[in-house]
Amino acid sequence: MNSMTHRKRIVASSLLLLLSALVLFGIYGYVNMNKIRNEAEYYRQSHLLSQLEYNAMSVLKQANAFSAHIKSEEYTAYSSEFLGLGTSAEGQEAMWELNDKISRLYMKPELIQSLYILGEDSKQLNYARAFDQPSPLAEELPWIEDLNGTGIMEALTAKGIGFPVYIQEGELQRQMRRKWTYVSDLQLQRASEFVHALEGKWIINNGINDYTLSLMVLGDDFPREFLMEDEEEDSRHLSIYTDQGIGTWGASLVPLDFSGQPDLPDGQTSWTRMSGDKGQVHYIKKLAPYGVVLVWTEGKAGWSGGFSRTIATIGAAFVLLLSGSLILSMMLAKSILSPLHKLSRFIRSQGGALPLSTYSWRRSSDKQADKLLAATSIRTKLVLLFLATVLVPLLTMVVLYSALQNHYARQEWKRTAEALSGQMGWTVSKQAEVFEGAAHALAANDMLSAYLTLPSGSFQAASGAAANGRSGAIYPESEEFAYFILYDMNGSARYSTIFSNNLSLFYLEPQGEGEESPAIAWLPEAPDVYNHLAGQLIKQIYRGGRDERGTPLGYLQLVLKPDAFQAVERLGGAAFRIEDGQGQLMFQSQGYEERDLLSGHAPASAGRDISLVLTENVPKFDWSVTVKFSFDAWHDRNRELLWVVASVALLCFLVALTLSRWLVRPIGLLQEAMERINEHRVPLAAGSGARDEVSLLAQHYNRMVEKINQLVEEDYRSKLREKELNELKTQAEMSMLQQQINPHFLYNTLESINMEAQRNNGEAVNKMIGSLAKLFRYSIRSGPEQGVPLETEIEYTKYYITVQENRFKDRFAVKWDIDPASLSFAVLKLILQPIVENAINHGLSEYASGGELSISSRLEEGRLVIAIADNGTGMRVPELERLRERLKLKPEDGQRPTGASVQRGIGLGNVYRRLKIYYGDQADVRVESRFMRGTTVTLIIPGADEGSESK
Repeated sequence: MNSMTHRKRIVASSLLLLLSALVLFGIYGYVNMNKIRNEAEYYRQSHLLSQLEYNAMSVLKQANAFSAHIKSEEYTAYSSEFLGLGTSAEGQEAMWELNDKISRLYMKPELIQSLYILGEDSKQLNYARAFDQPSPLAEELPWIEDLNGTGIMEALTAKGIGFPVYIQEGELQRQMRRKWTYVSDLQLQRASEFVHALEGKWIINNGINDYTLSLMVLGDDFPREFLMEDEEEDSRHLSIYTDQGIGTWGASLVPLDFSGQPDLPDGQTSWTRMSGDKGQVHYIKKLAPYGVVLVWTEGKAGWSGGFSRTIATIGAAFVLLLSGSLILSMMLAKSILSPLHKLSRFIRSQGGALPLSTYSWRRSSDKQADKLLAATSIRTKLVLLFLATVLVPLLTMVVLYSALQNHYARQEWKRTAEALSGQMGWTVSKQAEVFEGAAHALAANDMLSAYLTLPSGSFQAASGAAANGRSGAIYPESEEFAYFILYDMNGSARYSTIFSNNLSLFYLEPQGEGEESPAIAWLPEAPDVYNHLAGQLIKQIYRGGRDERGTPLGYLQLVLKPDAFQAVERLGGAAFRIEDGQGQLMFQSQGYEERDLLSGHAPASAGRDISLVLTENVPKFDWSVTVKFSFDAWHDRNRELLWVVASVALLCFLVALTLSRWLVRPIGLLQEAMERINEHRVPLAAGSGARDEVSLLAQHYNRMVEKINQLVEEDYRSKLREKELNELKTQAEMSMLQQQINPHFLYNTLESINMEAQRNNGEAVNKMIGSLAKLFRYSIRSGPEQGVPLETEIEYTKYYITVQENRFKDRFAVKWDIDPASLSFAVLKLILQPIVENAINHGLSEYASGGELSISSRLEEGRLVIAIADNGTGMRVPELERLRERLKLKPEDGQRPTGASVQRGIGLGNVYRRLKIYYGDQADVRVESRFMRGTTVTLIIPGADEGSESK
């Protein structure tokens, strides 16, 4: 913003503040609306899954109840009484009697596809029926001995008894192939046809009881009974698996692994979320103890049309509010900064003394508002500008968002309520079917029918058993209702599961002559014998016969528990009531009553009872279910929105104060600086009524002009002196380090000459002295920045090696690997010799022979890399670490190396320090060493561009 005018800064600050406030509020709005969508979706999903599970359990319980009836002696006597030894007529009569009895159970073909009752051998008769047909199947059926001989009975028993199990395709056929050599062809044929009807099906095997096997095959589409008929969509579908992960029913079956599902204390498992392909999510539920696994699959959730439209509307409002705020802030900023613009134009065009009375804020205006503005500081004016250009658009956005949020929330929750209410109607239907199934089973029970056909007192024992609670063996659905009563055709009670010794408590108005009797008649909710409101249903009982209905014997009144349908409220997440076709109340949940009571006492203007009431038809019944969803949580969201708006507004106000202070700060600092020019405060100029910063700036302008040049000149001279001192310091330090190296290697060289002279070898001494002279002249020769080509540095390093080769004869050999392209690279003088000296004296001096010194150079990415390696004694890790630390020490640190590594540290540290001074951090010295393996020193020297930048 340094290049902006003050007006642009104010406009930009205003827009940034508004943009920040709108973005902050937009993030909250997006998160909040997404939260509304997710909450509605989660509410819908969780309650749909709960109802799906409940319906599945109800359907499976109903199938198990049918299975329990078929297992009883009433139904298995046909196969267990050795009718195969009797006449064909007797067998036919018994078969039709059994068929009539089974028909009175009203098994739905959607749930039970077929039924098999098999005897032990040919002395007994078999029975089979497909429930989409009224007559028994005429096919030849196997006996139990056939199933035992082929191994099928063993396989069926191993799968489980008394609960639904799935038979895979080919599973029983494989078992038969292992044992078919032990049975006749006729037995094998009968067993094969039977197996073909079972494979790929869910079955309930009751096992062998009284030499009879009873088995039911569930319908191919029995899982459709679990959920509402139109609930499945392309993005949502139900699949059925076994607990081994085998898919048995559904739109798209993929292999799933259920081995890691956690078990709850009651033996069931919670719905478990599992990620699938293409963004799909699987919700898995094991239905204990049935071995059935529900898999509810939902596709990747996209934005609904309402959500997209809401976001688009907010985006359009966002752009419009920003545009309006831009125009308003430009107008207000121009008005506030008008005196400052006049002052700026005067300074640029005229200079010199400023006539103050000419530039006051609307000095000629007599309006009270203008006078107040003239007496107001620029900072206050900026705060008002920010509040006008930020809070007004923000509050507009809040009002718009609140309306859009409420509209969107109503849409989402209405969609959720419609889905849940429809499913609740389906759940009510499934629960009512359970009650009707119990009534059908009771009406088909011969023991209960006997109460209506025999004289009173003939069944006292059975009556006592029922009264003592042992009637569960007669009707497995006894837990589904409170009690039942049998009436004769005159309406007199003949039997009751409660108060059986006082049947006068019960009476039923008999059906009139000519009235059509429905299969089951549901009665409106009425007080039961305990004076509790309860639902009731009536079924007429007929004597068995070949026709669907025989001679009427009496009536069965089944009285439900007061909370018969109460679970639907918990499962559906809403209160409800059920009415029949005439509008009579069949059931009303407790939550419905409580909410009606609360809303009835609440004042109409309070608006607290935000609820949605939907009415759905109950499938397969002439009923309607009215569902009431309460959305009182919206009030909490509106309160939350108010708190958020208040917080954002307060934050904007605080930021406006900070921004105004920041924008006015340069003027305030300039004013304070001008006031400090003189020792005393100068009185305000006369003729101006304005008191803002612009007027004060004009008063001090003339006093500041002469001081500015003086301060600038002094500042320039101070920086120039500082620069010269830094250059002198760098040159002195370079000179000190350069001179430190000369006596060091000179001393070592002279020591070598002295030792050679002692050996009286005059020719070698002469060669060594010549090399020494060249080295000495090279070391003391000065030049600009002491830079030389690498070729020159290598040449004089060879002179030093010549001296050392005469001293250490045959102890080491030198290997050169120089990149020709690097020979012209400029380097500092004497950066190789100290390192070579260290390698010879500290690495190779102990060798009698076999030492090797390797010197190489190469160019890498514009940098020169020089490596000096030896195969000498090397250093241990602690010694190497101490050497590396010493390299980093500066001369002023006051620390010197001690011990055996003094000589090694001086030369290498000198090279390291000179490279760092000359090239800066672009240069580096790396030391690697392994004990008794040798040492490698690598110099990294930057090129001319990098080096010049460092210098």
